[in-house]
Amino acid sequence: MAKTDRIDARVLRAFAEAVTSCNLHPPEAVGEHKWSSANDVSEKKQKQIMKGENRITILAAALALIASGLTVAAATDDINPADFTTQIDNPFFPLQPGTTFIYKGLKEGSKLRDRFAVTDNTVVIDGVTCRVVHDKVFVQGLLEENTFDYFAQDMDGNVWYFGEDTMELDKKGRVVSTEGSWRAGVNGARPGIIMEAHPKVGDHYFQENAAPVAQDEATVLNLREIVAVPFGKFTNCLKTKEFTQLEPDNVEHKFYTRGVGFIYGIVVKGGNERLGLVNIIRQP
Repeated sequence: MAKTDRIDARVLRAFAEAVTSCNLHPPEAVGEHKWSSANDVSEKKQKQIMKGENRITILAAALALIASGLTVAAATDDINPADFTTQIDNPFFPLQPGTTFIYKGLKEGSKLRDRFAVTDNTVVIDGVTCRVVHDKVFVQGLLEENTFDYFAQDMDGNVWYFGEDTMELDKKGRVVSTEGSWRAGVNGARPGIIMEAHPKVGDHYFQENAAPVAQDEATVLNLREIVAVPFGKFTNCLKTKEFTQLEPDNVEHKFYTRGVGFIYGIVVKGGNERLGLVNIIRQP
């Protein structure tokens, strides 16, 4: 059965420093995050706002299992396909087929648009039937990334990430790279957890377990954020810090709200990028 484990905070910090170099932070004060268009945010203002093997990592975490209030979630070897479903209804990451999330923002000063479409399609990965999501990223109106993501939810409500097939395109629409593509069960890759069933401040989990291709991690920072985006204003939002050992100088904060999912993301280290939810399209 897929599962998450609880480990002592002191062990977690030691593990983070000695094994994964992951930095945990105390809960941040409640803050309000407001969306601004490219036209009403100056460059100075933007800067102020913006201002080993994988297996060894998992085993190290397992060795540190001691009772505590923090959770480290990681893929285990005893994944049972019968414990998963493609009916993903986690409040912070619902994936109803026929739903398309539209996001807009800026990437290094260029207009950014993301179309995240939950399809009716499924695919079997590492024995588990997964929901297929088609994610298309446009920069200045041109398709830059074309990705198929694969998710499944376990019996406890955790949403697992089983991989992605991604393509980077040039301005003429030609595929120039598939770097970052991975699937659980291939070349030692394992599924990660994209969203916990019951996130708590301080929780740390691996979203991707496919070193050296993809090794994203997340830490829960807050559960009471206020976020305003074009789609609406939301309270009691989940705030996470997302990062990777593969690019230690890059850090992003993401915000999720119940019943909707991801609503806002901002790169706080290593770049100038932000993305906010502007619309949800639901097929009848």
